[in-house]
Amino acid sequence: RFVFGSAAEVEFDKQGRILLPGALRDYAKLSKDVVVLGTGDKIEIWSKAAYEEYAAKTVPAMEEIAESLDGLLDIDF
Repeated sequence: RFVFGSAAEVEFDKQGRILLPGALRDYAKLSKDVVVLGTGDKIEIWSKAAYEEYAAKTVPAMEEIAESLDGLLDIDF
């Protein structure tokens, strides 16, 4: 409910742009600089500062997880 309740369906204008609802812009603290991510058949729009903060926390953890999985797929048949 939280995730989909805050989603919004928008349409492209004739120039291929979209206008995000003000409530979502405010919630995401969007200003001038944003990051747009493709996530399957959806997109995420982050404030650049928020995404950089998230990535700084997430990337090292993902690297650690990847290292811990190294060798698990080395299967001999």
